[in-house]
Amino acid sequence: AQPPPSNRSATQTVGLASVWNMSISVGDNMLFAVPKKGRLYSRVLSILDAVGLVYRRANRLDIANCSNMPISLVFLPAKDIAYYVGEGQVDLGITGEDIIAEADVKVNSLLKLGIGKCRLCVQGPKGKFKKADELAGKRIVTSFPRLWKK
Repeated sequence: AQPPPSNRSATQTVGLASVWNMSISVGDNMLFAVPKKGRLYSRVLSILDAVGLVYRRANRLDIANCSNMPISLVFLPAKDIAYYVGEGQVDLGITGEDIIAEADVKVNSLLKLGIGKCRLCVQGPKGKFKKADELAGKRIVTSFPRLWKK
């Protein structure tokens, strides 16, 4: 089966190439963003293997062309994948639903893979706070500022 046509222009592809400082041609391949490391990395690689994608990722290169399908895998930080998909810089991606919600971009979630488990929770020093309302007015640090405001 052929992947859907890309909505990228030649200049967008060249722009991605210069950002990643790569010397690999992706042509008209579908750009498929996957986590380059972290909790999802090994699970995603298992999925790619299970569906039969054949590729060789060169050392220290964040893109790999599949030899058996017109797909180029783009290895990105998981937190950036939703932005790249939402902006049309890649055609497809795998990342966490928490990351998508934080990115606040318009994407279609096509399939829940059930491989990641994220639970956002509030933490504090043990014994210092008994209830969440005791945190009112306190400084709270988060890597999810958009979700926190909601």
